[in-house]
Amino acid sequence: TFFHPTSVICYTWEPLVGVDDDWNPAPVLATSWTMSADGKAWVFQLRRGVKFHDGAAFNADAVLANFDRYRKTPGKNRFYTFRMNRYYPFFESIEKVDDFAVRLRFSKPMATLPYYMANWGSAMHSPSSFNEKGEFITRPAGTGPFKVIEHKMDQYAVLESFGAYWGPKAKAKRVRIKVIPDVNRMPIPGFPKF
Repeated sequence: TFFHPTSVICYTWEPLVGVDDDWNPAPVLATSWTMSADGKAWVFQLRRGVKFHDGAAFNADAVLANFDRYRKTPGKNRFYTFRMNRYYPFFESIEKVDDFAVRLRFSKPMATLPYYMANWGSAMHSPSSFNEKGEFITRPAGTGPFKVIEHKMDQYAVLESFGAYWGPKAKAKRVRIKVIPDVNRMPIPGFPKF
């Protein structure tokens, strides 16, 4: 099992769309977006010059691969549940417009799409991190200011600043996150594990 820091506060991965201080959709890996007149198509312009922690380039092909992963994975983990049909109701398709733009199409108008996509709804990982089934096969490589360099399941994770980060550099060189077990989630003999 590979460590996947689900929470945005770890700063290891980034979404296409984040939120600003007033909780409105804000650009992160997508720099802008426009909705068609009928509300059924959205074009997202992508940030240029971004690298994943494994050195791969962030571009439209990476976005398409992540959307394919969204469709294939059940989205179960201990922090939240991602379901493609909840975040992208009426989703029909995604297509590459060019190397730094993608178009999402829906069967019904989706005027609030950027709100659905904010943070967990559009998390991006390097396509080399997951297989054709959408399952992570290596430590997930994001684009954030920190990358995971060490992990011991249910004990700790060590994050290190990512020198090739596209935005403001991390102020700390290294961060250690210690896992403190939740007594309410401790295994009880005879009960199923959640």
